[in-house]
Amino acid sequence: AYNVACRFEEADARLTEASGLWRELGNMPMLNDNLNTLLLNLVWSGKYEKALEVAQESLEVSRATKNIWAQGWPHHLQGQIWFEYGEINKAFEELEASVRLAVEANTPIHTKWYGAYLCWAYVQIGAVQKGMDLYRTTRVPNQEVPAAPAWTPTVVIYALCEIATGQLDLAASSLGARHLTNSISDYALKLAQCRLALARKDHTQAIAIVDPVLENIRQFKINQYLPEALFLKGQAHLMNGKQDLAKAAFEQARLAAEALGSRRLLWQILAALTGVESDNGKSSALKSQAREIIQFIADHINGDEMRSQFLQSEGVSGLMA
Repeated sequence: AYNVACRFEEADARLTEASGLWRELGNMPMLNDNLNTLLLNLVWSGKYEKALEVAQESLEVSRATKNIWAQGWPHHLQGQIWFEYGEINKAFEELEASVRLAVEANTPIHTKWYGAYLCWAYVQIGAVQKGMDLYRTTRVPNQEVPAAPAWTPTVVIYALCEIATGQLDLAASSLGARHLTNSISDYALKLAQCRLALARKDHTQAIAIVDPVLENIRQFKINQYLPEALFLKGQAHLMNGKQDLAKAAFEQARLAAEALGSRRLLWQILAALTGVESDNGKSSALKSQAREIIQFIADHINGDEMRSQFLQSEGVSGLMA
């Protein structure tokens, strides 16, 4: 309950207390559940390194107790973290494992949830055809997406795929089918709505969405979403011709992405900064740094085809030319 209310320090204290009790009692299934709940706390608050450690312990416990259902969650979250880090090979190993385990455990909620994220991962890395082929074979109507906690993240991911492929009306329908729940799941929904507004060239709507989101993210220290929110704010200001405000937002986004270790976002933020930096020397240095990150990501993609698709994808190809 504290987690969902974004009261992470209180959540951490209760989970730590509980884990000690479960260990003392020798109740491994409940320790497993406790660790998986702690994973949410750590990912939302942007403590990725600690989250990877906890995920490994959770997997050890779930394997020892032969709990297939509990194994999918740490694999899924590890996949998200490795994707942020630009470790694409590791990311897809984990994401594919999470889908496979959800199917094996016969949990339709997680099968759809994890499967949707796998589609989005392919789209983000430039393998759009593969991602959308998977989307078309696994997409279910909004009303058939299982209930909370999977509803919002699953439909938001569908919408992100739709926005990325220019299906803006469909994305609007997807996002409009879900009402705000006054919980942490709202943040992903609002940021997707902001992306949709930007895709529609509506910078006024984008700012109206992202400003209160940023205020809450900072207040509650939901660091997972901070760099993306700042990046989207910068894009909205840039669209409105306010380069100084855009640059300020991109600079803040850069610091937030660096703090998270998010290469996925950092190269995009640096690329945006090159366009608003008036000093040619600084702009050149930013471009070089973005290229280094892109090359790191490319070097961590198995398979010539997918690596080539990433290097030829929108944004990447221009920087690497």
